[in-house]
Amino acid sequence: MDYLMLVRVPDDAAPTPEEASPDAWVDETMADRTRVFGEQLQPADEATTVRVRDGEVLLTDGPFAELREMVAGFDVLRVASRDEAVAVAGAHPVAGFGALELRAIRPADDAPVAPAAADRARYLMLLVDEDASPAAAGSPAGAASPEAVGAWLADLRVRGLDAGGGTLGPASVTVRRVGGELVVTEEPEPGPRVVGYRLVAAEDLDEALAVATAHPATSGAIEVRALWSGD
Repeated sequence: MDYLMLVRVPDDAAPTPEEASPDAWVDETMADRTRVFGEQLQPADEATTVRVRDGEVLLTDGPFAELREMVAGFDVLRVASRDEAVAVAGAHPVAGFGALELRAIRPADDAPVAPAAADRARYLMLLVDEDASPAAAGSPAGAASPEAVGAWLADLRVRGLDAGGGTLGPASVTVRRVGGELVVTEEPEPGPRVVGYRLVAAEDLDEALAVATAHPATSGAIEVRALWSGD
């Protein structure tokens, strides 16, 4: 089973460098191969959110939603079960002062991410369904057809821009450590939902935004975030 783990950190968090360092966690999870790939993201206030409404491209500075805990990084985990994913997330240092959100990656013909491709990535795109109604739960952002998304992906691959990604299941598991105890919340938090992600090997932000604008899920939103390693 593959999971996307979003590393969420409050704006007012003030851990020491030792408390915040993920180095030991990364070393351990890479050694036992539970971590496929991951990266720290540029600050949330440097994100750009793309929407297309009635053929007009709308660009907004910042993330798609104002949240107390902003996404500061991500990891793709490969584990045997949901319980193992929770245990891996609970061992991450951010669990002590932030939260780790786990989302199952739905099986697909293409692998969620391949390290060789991911190492080329410069940007992360978070695909968002902004319809938070219960009736929309589990639906793809903007109700784009599989054929349209497939054509979009095929174009990225021909151009050498695709570095992996996947569609996420509707269930959300959030992991925190409070008073030394692991606290696991299994209900999705209210508001817009991230329904997919894609790593893009764009040369610059303009190219990444053009890729996001061309996505067929035009009634949703796409948050574009630069990776630290791709700067």
